[in-house]
Amino acid sequence: MSRNVNKANSVLVRYQELQAAEAGGYQDFSRLKRPTRINKITKLDEALRWRSELVKEIGQRITEIHDPSLNEHQITEINDELNNLFQEKSRWDFHIKNKLKGPDLKNRKQLNTTGGTVIEGKRYFGRALELPEVQQLVKESKERRVKERTGKEKKVALQRKIKRWKSSLNDDYFVGNDSTALLEYEKKRTEELRSNVASTGQGPFQTIPEFDIPSLKDVELWLVQRRKDELKKQLGL
Repeated sequence: MSRNVNKANSVLVRYQELQAAEAGGYQDFSRLKRPTRINKITKLDEALRWRSELVKEIGQRITEIHDPSLNEHQITEINDELNNLFQEKSRWDFHIKNKLKGPDLKNRKQLNTTGGTVIEGKRYFGRALELPEVQQLVKESKERRVKERTGKEKKVALQRKIKRWKSSLNDDYFVGNDSTALLEYEKKRTEELRSNVASTGQGPFQTIPEFDIPSLKDVELWLVQRRKDELKKQLGL
């Protein structure tokens, strides 16, 4: 008898809710299934109510995933469900803001609905962070960040060296008096070679092959390039 009474009461409650909804009054969203086609919701207040129910469900699942009695399979299942719920929440946020011209709720912080820890594009909540495969992902992610940071630091340090080198060195540093000294050396060496050939009786002076003496500009360019090559080698470029 008691079961029939409860059933009758349940039917009566649903009937009353249906009448209230049709009359534009109160509607118990918690007893209804959320619509999967969000874009079909055209009323802002209705969309906000559905989003509110979704946020409640997220809070419940986050509480559940901290339960110490859960096994690894259950943890993984709840964590996957939470990822799906957060994706649904993003769709509601977009629909409310962009389609219904409502408030921007994307970054609003709400009690017990934190976004978990994002690793490789996926969120992990509560005890899901204790799973062996997740711990491995955390380790690999940390090592990769350290490697990237080290690489960036080395690059920045090298750029600073090059900038300091460019600002403090000029053509005078690369050339200086070396070009004149080198040119004098080449001239002297050429004269010595000509004298040696003449003293050995190999013919008149005019038959001695001409030696190409580099111009001052050629010597300067050569010295600049040589110094630059040495600096690049020291900087590891």
